[in-house]
Amino acid sequence: MPGNVSITGLIVTLAAFLIAIDVHEFSHAFVASAEGDLTAKQLGRLSLNPLRHLDPMGTLLLFVMLVSGFGIGWGKPVPVNPNNLRNGRRSMALVSAAGVGANLITASLFGLLVRGQVIPNLVRQGYLSPEVGSVLFGFAEALILISLGLAVFNLLPVFPLDGFNVAVNVLPRSVGSKLAQYAHWGPGILMLLIFLPQFIPGLHNVNLLAFILEPPRRLLEHVILGT
Repeated sequence: MPGNVSITGLIVTLAAFLIAIDVHEFSHAFVASAEGDLTAKQLGRLSLNPLRHLDPMGTLLLFVMLVSGFGIGWGKPVPVNPNNLRNGRRSMALVSAAGVGANLITASLFGLLVRGQVIPNLVRQGYLSPEVGSVLFGFAEALILISLGLAVFNLLPVFPLDGFNVAVNVLPRSVGSKLAQYAHWGPGILMLLIFLPQFIPGLHNVNLLAFILEPPRRLLEHVILGT
């Protein structure tokens, strides 16, 4: 377990991850259904039950990441049949953007809770014990940061991330079609970003993904939390 992370902190962080992933995947299914494709609904994915959205390997690697402080985890992709969508590429772009939008909304709502000092006020008024208040406040902060991290990460225009599918469907059709031809390179690019520095002498402590994602994530954190 990295650093001085407690068992309680680990459980709180894991719960925040599961909820952030759950909201993300549910939103894909919700918008797909609203746009005319019932594939996800028929497969039971139009649900806020986290178990519906867990990917076995993604969940295992999520545990590894939380314990080791390094790696990546993910949820089960929501199946979408573009042929069923009412508005073609526009609908597909909306479905792809839904997860990111849901994570940003989640972060914003819990940001109001944190900035408004709602939980500390409930503790001071005796509605919550200090111990419970501390756990709830830690959960709210973790959910905000993880939701922002998921949103920014998924906006990368690299397959299979949402940003890639949004780009393919909002760019002019000729450009989007050409971009789609490079989809098979996406997983390899992500693996290089995550793991390549570990094999280069002198770069073991370099996190390429963090270098790319931290500036926009910190900007959003500042807007939401004022930090």
